[in-house]
Amino acid sequence: MDTVQFVDAISATPTVRLDLNDDISWGLRYEGTDLSPPELRRGMSQTLLTDGATVTAAVYDNRTLRLRLELIVSSADTAASRLQALSRELDRPTNVLRWQPGTTAPVFFRTLRSPINRITEVAGSTMLRLVDVDILAEPFAYGLRETLAPVTVPNNPASPGGCYLDIAGVRGDVETPLYLRLGGDVMGSVYDYRTVAMGIRRRGTPSQMPMVLQAEAMTTGTATALAASNDPLMSGTGPNYARITPTTSLMEQRLYATSWPAVATPDVRGRYRILARMRHSQISDVWSVQLVYGNTTNRPIYNTPVTVTQSGVVAYYDLGTIQLPVGADPVYDGYSATETPVGGTRIAVYAQRVSGTGTLDVDLLQPVPADDRYAVARVWSDSGSAAGIVDGARHMVYAVGAGGEVRMPAQPDSPVGGLPLISPGVTNRVVWLVDGGSPRDVLTSTSTLTPYYWPRYLYARPPSS
Repeated sequence: MDTVQFVDAISATPTVRLDLNDDISWGLRYEGTDLSPPELRRGMSQTLLTDGATVTAAVYDNRTLRLRLELIVSSADTAASRLQALSRELDRPTNVLRWQPGTTAPVFFRTLRSPINRITEVAGSTMLRLVDVDILAEPFAYGLRETLAPVTVPNNPASPGGCYLDIAGVRGDVETPLYLRLGGDVMGSVYDYRTVAMGIRRRGTPSQMPMVLQAEAMTTGTATALAASNDPLMSGTGPNYARITPTTSLMEQRLYATSWPAVATPDVRGRYRILARMRHSQISDVWSVQLVYGNTTNRPIYNTPVTVTQSGVVAYYDLGTIQLPVGADPVYDGYSATETPVGGTRIAVYAQRVSGTGTLDVDLLQPVPADDRYAVARVWSDSGSAAGIVDGARHMVYAVGAGGEVRMPAQPDSPVGGLPLISPGVTNRVVWLVDGGSPRDVLTSTSTLTPYYWPRYLYARPPSS
């Protein structure tokens, strides 16, 4: 028998508010009941110059859950009481409808305020009424919360698993918001904050996407040389950073790679935000750093220069975005549906000492995918914080206490950009860079992340998903 119930929460053991197929007063008629998937709305662009139209956007609309119910009662007063109970559940601004059509696991619809459409008294019977309701609901049905094992992400991009975590085996039919519970190693000192940059890659083979480019793997340019020895505050091995000691005040090429990434694959394709890990030596110095890429001898692309002002501190600086490939991109080989590989491009770091007498050290360039979802957020902590939460559904980042209570932040803040969504049937790579707090970016520190999510379905939940 189908389970159709209004319940108080998406839970394995929710409190049932009203059972609409209890085989006592309420029954569900299959004829006239329709819980079909939501409509997919498309934005179309077309001219009379070519055949066919281009789908510019596609989103699922809210859905309508159409139920035809039988109400069997012994008196008119009982009928009024039962209909009042139904009306109260339908009139809630939001509610949860649990549906289990004989399947192993239920799904839950998040419903919105709706009316009773029609009440029909069956001719010749004083006990039977037919009740038709069209319940407005969000597009997807939800499964129970899925909590994954905690992952420890090293802050050092040269470490195994450094600066990313992979999430595979996601349940459901469509993408769903990702939640991350942040451990104490992320929350930092009391009344302090961490700045987190996060991006996601959900297509192709994420392990082949370009990751860190160490300074020691690049060619040095004007007034620049690799360090004489290894610095434990920097990433990589051997002489693991490049030091710029300018002799002029010009903006000049200091580091470059002739073809980055070195291996051509379809997974190189995309837009990336390039974060440079740097420090300079004198507190009064002002530096300007610029990313230049593409054909640097013929129409190079110059990103906006970035000012570097914090001395003695190793930190990430946003040098803007880069698109790979540079220029035209057919994506596929004709109509074959075979994705073409993408080769590397020349990429260079230009720097200028605007004022002062000190040096600038460049540790690495870290690309973060920015063609899907990219966000920067500050996570604040206080003396009562037990964890932080990245809430992908509500676009929030906040701290919680030991009892799950939301803590008041030392300073209100909101994420900038789009927090990650994860998709079933693929590997979801979340790139995770942490900077800020006391001390700032420390390579030996880690981020303990516990991913969780609610799978979303278009219809019922299969036993394996």
